[in-house]
Amino acid sequence: MTKIQARPDLSLEIRLTSSQQWGFVLQSGANETLLSRPLDALKPTIAGADFLSGGGDSFHWRTQITAQSGGFLLETTLHADAPIDLDPSMILWLGTLDDMDDRQAHTWRQTILRAPTTNQQGLGGNDLPACYLYDHTTQTETICYVPPHRFAWASHRFYDFTLREVMVYRPTGRYGIGLIPNAPTVTFRLPAGDHQFACWFTQRHCDRLPTVWDAQRHLIEAVTPLLDPIPTPIPDAPSWQQMALDTLHDLESPDCWITVEGQTGLRAYVRGSSALKRDEARGFELMTQLDVLYPLLMWRDATRSTDADAVISKLLATLPHFARPEWDYVANGFPRRESLMDTWYFLENALVKLAWVAYLTDSTDLKAMFFSAMKGARTLAHNTRYLFPLFADATDWWARGSLLNVSVGGLYA
Repeated sequence: MTKIQARPDLSLEIRLTSSQQWGFVLQSGANETLLSRPLDALKPTIAGADFLSGGGDSFHWRTQITAQSGGFLLETTLHADAPIDLDPSMILWLGTLDDMDDRQAHTWRQTILRAPTTNQQGLGGNDLPACYLYDHTTQTETICYVPPHRFAWASHRFYDFTLREVMVYRPTGRYGIGLIPNAPTVTFRLPAGDHQFACWFTQRHCDRLPTVWDAQRHLIEAVTPLLDPIPTPIPDAPSWQQMALDTLHDLESPDCWITVEGQTGLRAYVRGSSALKRDEARGFELMTQLDVLYPLLMWRDATRSTDADAVISKLLATLPHFARPEWDYVANGFPRRESLMDTWYFLENALVKLAWVAYLTDSTDLKAMFFSAMKGARTLAHNTRYLFPLFADATDWWARGSLLNVSVGGLYA
């Protein structure tokens, strides 16, 4: 079959194997990938110079392959006459696996970037859908990217998927890179109609083992040309200024506020908005006040408008009620609660957001709150040798329980 050329050193060839299996391979310099499919679960039965296609009992599909931005874009349209269950994995198979080599050598010399970014507990976000793998055996880096606008079939996007390296050991060991489900249920129900899938792959030689920072730079440089440099506005979309004014108007609603022990504060949940009845909490949080107050102060400074003054004054009036100077502590809850804290809330609110507000208002009292909290945080850091716990008590600034929350080290820093 005809080769599709992305660069002088990178090509894609649609190929029929001796076992009559259609697929495609990437050729980067002297290296060649294993036979792969646009969607791993879909078996091609028809091929052309730049497409693969096939079908099943109640569906048919076609993948168009084009060279783009130094790599290859595979765009698949699947039409289902009736609902179907499909494993939507999109994998570029890179090579065969040797169990001993894989376990004893390869994984220690590979550089890998996965998506989405996950926190300490493993909970993923919804960030750039791209991944990277450097294979030291071939000195080749491979990058995979899934265009977000072709992710419409995944209602929760990255909640159900991961972009990463892939290893299988049966029936034949092989490894690759791409998009795979991360839950026990790997098939997804697609309703009747048309569904769009897409992925983009590129490879290049790299004769020096890249650090994670090198890999991240290479990934961003490769994917940037594929991103929309100027976001396309939705027709008749309101301007940022209008959205700010509309939000300010919404904040004037009584459903946003609650009065407890004679003090009025902004609710964490608008009255009537929570099916779990979180909007019925008899109190309010420092986090909520600061999350709204800081951008309001910035907006007021930028626009020189007085429209937000009333809301700003109400929010500022709440802040002294969270101070616990006897412990050098700034609490997150009002009315007053016990001294036990979740350290994330303390460090995020008292050392970061409160400091911003104190700076923007030039308030002596708020600066004093911040420096008091800084003293307490320093005591906690010294007591725990900077291995911050998830829970601590402000009365003695020692950990409570055995769980760590190492991610808050950045907040402290």
